[in-house]
Amino acid sequence: MKALDIPLCLGGHITPAPPSFCLDNATHILNTPLAGCFRIKPSNDEAKRVLDHLSGKEISAVVCGHQKQTANCQHIEAYYVAEAAAAAPLLQNMGN
Repeated sequence: MKALDIPLCLGGHITPAPPSFCLDNATHILNTPLAGCFRIKPSNDEAKRVLDHLSGKEISAVVCGHQKQTANCQHIEAYYVAEAAAAAPLLQNMGN
């Protein structure tokens, strides 16, 4: 049976990714208040642009993507990144 690739969305603050042995090309870290830290690899130019814009700022962000595993580490391959204030209404309307 093939595992499902279920997307996830997490909120937190973005910081630059430090050098790592992970070799996953992650560019940023998402620091979440409940789940800890996640390495983030953007999957498109817009996600990379927003990660760069929010990096190091005290602005809450939402990151949506798919969890990926490399030989040494896990990361989220992000297809959507936005300020939490802008993303919250969109995410709330998804259930309607």
